[in-house]
Amino acid sequence: MLLTVALAIAPFAQASSAPEALPILRCGCDHHAPIDPVLMGQYLSGAPCGANFNIDDMIYDPANRPLYQIPIVFHLIGTDTTPSAVTQARIDDQMTVLNGAFQAAQIEFSVASVLQYNNSVWAQDIGDYWTSTTVDPSSNVNVYVVNQVAAPAGVIALGYVADFPFTPGFPGSPMDRIVVLDDTVGFNTLPASDPLARYDDGATLVHELGHYLGLYHTFETAFDAPICPTGGCACLNASATLTGDLIVDTQFSLQSGTCDTFGASACQAFVGTGFAPCASASTLASPCGTTPGAQQEWNNYMSYSSDSCVDRFSPEQIRRMHCTLDGYRPGITTAAGPVGVVSYCSVVNNSTGQFARLAATATSSTGILANNFELVGERLPALQTYLPLISRNQDFFPNFFPGSPGVLCLGGPFGRLNSQLGTADSNGLIDYSLDWSALPEGQGLVSAMVGEVWNTQVWFRDGAVSNTTEALQIPVR
Repeated sequence: MLLTVALAIAPFAQASSAPEALPILRCGCDHHAPIDPVLMGQYLSGAPCGANFNIDDMIYDPANRPLYQIPIVFHLIGTDTTPSAVTQARIDDQMTVLNGAFQAAQIEFSVASVLQYNNSVWAQDIGDYWTSTTVDPSSNVNVYVVNQVAAPAGVIALGYVADFPFTPGFPGSPMDRIVVLDDTVGFNTLPASDPLARYDDGATLVHELGHYLGLYHTFETAFDAPICPTGGCACLNASATLTGDLIVDTQFSLQSGTCDTFGASACQAFVGTGFAPCASASTLASPCGTTPGAQQEWNNYMSYSSDSCVDRFSPEQIRRMHCTLDGYRPGITTAAGPVGVVSYCSVVNNSTGQFARLAATATSSTGILANNFELVGERLPALQTYLPLISRNQDFFPNFFPGSPGVLCLGGPFGRLNSQLGTADSNGLIDYSLDWSALPEGQGLVSAMVGEVWNTQVWFRDGAVSNTTEALQIPVR
């Protein structure tokens, strides 16, 4: 049977129940809008990972971040007379799949609750059922498991996300949800003859969580004429941060090609998407002349490969997910272990054209008093001197330092970490540590105590003047 594969952002019109012989729609995700140059000047007011641009900041690299934990509420919807086919064992399997997929990203999911419903209409993904059932979508991922996902007439859909997190007013609203087909949850071991058997190992929810965290399909780079009006080849260059999936380190992949359907059937494009179908396996190479296989993202979770094929997010995809968490879903995560910092205090841009950022990380979960706590900064002027500062108190002093546009976000008395005086590297990156047994305060040194809150910020040279990074509030645990 010829399968057309596609996974969704925004549901299609609801369709009546369809037989299994129909084509499978993995995710009919809307493409993002063409780049608006005006937005490039606006990203600093939000996050550098917007709807149609991506600024790849190493501040979002998981090596510089704590382990983030995200709770999921599973809504299992059965019919009026039959409960959902998804068992607790399959939910446990699904969590194993999710945490394996996101391990490299330093993102961990947990089950907040499992809710059961018997409603034959809702089970077909019909009606605004989420308005009365959602559980605090600002701090939980609400996953609805149904036995028929809304889709165009004549296809079987596997899942979708209701919208991207960049849509104003959407994150944390009742509409903010993921919907997946019950057959795709956990390890379902469908018969090999079942067309859905290729999607019964839990990767559908991995894919949809990628959308939830701001990722697009890898194949948006290949044939997306509205985004790349000069043709697909124009998307395969350094401007990838403004086109296609916005990610430089992902290669394109054909919309319906997968590692296990390589051949003529893999080239068939879904009708109506604007993606050009291939005539035969010999034309499976991209319109830009590259060959399929290793150069294409067959194994990327954001491709349309079947569950047995996919096993990776790229490093830049991971950083974009962390940027989305900070910029658009700040309430959905808690930092695991000793790190639970909060950024506060708006600061001004420096000569790089951006404000300097700080992030915190730790090497174990034994508590920051074990002195395993480190801070990293980014977007400082290259090769300039910096000096970290610390205080128990917060304040706001614009132009505090003589001749400086910088904002001091610490209240007195604040201390200078003279032992951490350093020079930013050629990429404007810095790092420093805090000795919690000997923090400078006024003219002396003090030891931090559990339950206290301390604040840190970095002063740095910027040519003939100076400036400051954003400030972090650090609870002592």
